[in-house]
Amino acid sequence: MSRDGDDSDLPREDLTPDPDEGTTVECRNCGARFPRSEVATPEKGRLACPECDSGDVTAVE
Repeated sequence: MSRDGDDSDLPREDLTPDPDEGTTVECRNCGARFPRSEVATPEKGRLACPECDSGDVTAVE
């Protein structure tokens, strides 16, 4: 049997992202926390808080 045949039987890690596990961000201006997908992008390359429109948002760990 070839090495390729053995390799196809190995378990594979599921790399599909879980939609419930997204990045949470926080606005440093008003303190609101929300999913990264809800961050407003009024202009390309600029993120803004959907609550107060501040550009001071950061990822929460």
